[in-house]
Amino acid sequence: MVHRSGEAVRPPNRFHGHLGVVRDAEDAFVDEHDRRLVTCTTRINDLVLAPIISRTRPHGDASWLSADQVGEAAVAVALAPTVRDEHITLNTVEDLEAQLARMRT
Repeated sequence: MVHRSGEAVRPPNRFHGHLGVVRDAEDAFVDEHDRRLVTCTTRINDLVLAPIISRTRPHGDASWLSADQVGEAAVAVALAPTVRDEHITLNTVEDLEAQLARMRT
């Protein structure tokens, strides 16, 4: 399982509304998974993203990921069996390149 979430909800503050609650629930789910299903073959990985360039936000900082790059990261995580139960933070294109290199080795 690959789940996308935003770095914008960490740390929680009054402007994040329900997103901080959702993120805390995700963390609790992963923690419970780790505790109960240690021998399970299911992998739960989390992509923590900074703002991304997309159709609705076509301009931004040159270091931001594009929507296509986020898709590339999600596919790489899904195809890399060694990536298991990780929070993978992708704030910049540099972070993406480092993580892709790690997953492909």
